[in-house]
Amino acid sequence: MTSTAKARTGETPAARQKRVWDKAAPSYDKQIAFFEKIQFSGGREWLGERAHGRVLEVAIGTGRNLPHYPADATITGIELSPAMLAIARQRASDLGRDVDLQEGDAEHLPFGDASLDAVVCALSLCTIPDPAADCCCWTTSAAPGRRSTPPSGSSNGSPSVRPASTSPAASSPSSRQTDSRSSKSNG
Repeated sequence: MTSTAKARTGETPAARQKRVWDKAAPSYDKQIAFFEKIQFSGGREWLGERAHGRVLEVAIGTGRNLPHYPADATITGIELSPAMLAIARQRASDLGRDVDLQEGDAEHLPFGDASLDAVVCALSLCTIPDPAADCCCWTTSAAPGRRSTPPSGSSNGSPSVRPASTSPAASSPSSRQTDSRSSKSNG
């Protein structure tokens, strides 16, 4: 799951990430299962329990969080990699879950201000070229008093969902590492 892939001449950071994740998609679930068992046990469940209403999952990957969201949540997933998104679509279908899955990147989200109840980004912040700027944009998409991803990045020790008005360290158990994709990229 490590990536030493260098950007190709003229390749944008988003294009590089797309290329890397398209290549990793077929083996991602098997590889991440090991890390989840050892380091992130219960992390997806923890995250799912806290996301309600209109939920956007940024970098939904293969959809491994889908089984953990409440049944009445309306889930939209954005993913840069078409190969990862194809696996997420199959997972949603297998779960009988109606999920709006869209190809896109964290920098260009098609959501208006206050249009979401929760914004989730789990195990992927270090793959996003400018996570601090993007997290601030995600916060404006969350309705006032709702939940959004912390702007501090992925190493704050918790899965990324909390009230938008809460500081990154305030609502998170500090013992939990959340960004497994960091072992695959420069994050």
